[in-house]
Amino acid sequence: MTSPAVDNTTEVGKRAARKRRIRRWLLFGLLPLLVSVLLLEGLARLVGEPPSQLNLAEDPAALQVEALVNGWVLPPPVRGQIHDCERYITNVLHGQRPRSADGELPTSPQGFRDTALVTPKPEGQIRILLLGDSSVYGAEICRLDTLAEQLEAGLNEQFPAGLPGGHRKVEVINAGVPGYSTYQSLEVLKRALKYELDGIIVYNMISDWTGPRGAGDDTWFRYWAPVLRVAGHSAAVRWASHLVTPVVKGAQEKAVATGYEEKDSNRVKLPNYTDNLHEMVSIARSTDAWIAFVVPPVTRDIESSDPDKSLVEDYVIATESQAEALQTRLDEIRVPIREPADYRATMALIAWENGSVIIDGPALLREAAANGGKRATGEVDSLMLDSCHPTPLGNRILARALLPRIKDLL
Repeated sequence: MTSPAVDNTTEVGKRAARKRRIRRWLLFGLLPLLVSVLLLEGLARLVGEPPSQLNLAEDPAALQVEALVNGWVLPPPVRGQIHDCERYITNVLHGQRPRSADGELPTSPQGFRDTALVTPKPEGQIRILLLGDSSVYGAEICRLDTLAEQLEAGLNEQFPAGLPGGHRKVEVINAGVPGYSTYQSLEVLKRALKYELDGIIVYNMISDWTGPRGAGDDTWFRYWAPVLRVAGHSAAVRWASHLVTPVVKGAQEKAVATGYEEKDSNRVKLPNYTDNLHEMVSIARSTDAWIAFVVPPVTRDIESSDPDKSLVEDYVIATESQAEALQTRLDEIRVPIREPADYRATMALIAWENGSVIIDGPALLREAAANGGKRATGEVDSLMLDSCHPTPLGNRILARALLPRIKDLL
């Protein structure tokens, strides 16, 4: 006995026809697609990880994508990778070989420009996480000349014996990555909590004010980051990123060659920069860790006759009236593009509100320049490597200023 034909002109018939179309689409469309994706993923995993094509100093935008895929840390070390100090050895800043062990790889297994971290943390050890962008990473300088290494060496001078097993008493983790804004540093902080942090130092500003071109971080984190966080676990996605990066880079270079110039804009809007710093403070409080801030210097702080400053003297707030005046000033400015002074002033206000240590990088380097340091960049005893990256001497000055304040916190 055959079933009666369904009349497709009735409402019931239309629903039945719609269900049949969905079943056919699932069977002949979605299922083959799913099988293809699984086969592609399996093939990618058999082939292995794509070779790294990143230049940390020249391509921070590509680094951010690969770092996101790798979990908001630097890509793991690559066997046979060239020592990342070789560029610096030929730099005019050093007429001699810089202080660093030959064969140093740029990242630890945990994804930091540092030595491998021991887990769980050795008993009695103090761990400090230093967040920031390429200035913290130490673009074009050797690892032992970075702010993290110089600060760590100074803090450990009072503990020459170290801890049992050869562990350092104080460990300053270099979590800086070229191009990172407060959005990425906030993600790094969340992932680094498992290392049992005792303190956090924040050096983010320059890549928030302006950084690698492309989608601004505010848009990126709202729409794309959640997708890539999941997709980043896929070997096929990592290979796709590897294959697409040269095409994107070539298009960018062609646009520049034809005279195209993107309109400058803040990569992270000031309200979102403020929220990110507040969240870092909140995380520090919830984990009983202290938090300190470093106001990042730029070369024009030293070379300009009219240095970039806010209403408060040298970005350090001493009285309630200064804080109120600065907040009023920030509230009154309603322009699309904010200047570094506004971001620095925001950092100063947050440090004041939370009673946190804050070190004024611009004032320190201005003072050093006035006392004989070279104002020009690219010389042996200069303070800045270029427009925003401190030299080994500049980092040493910042570390010396931080040392007594951090020792008080310890």
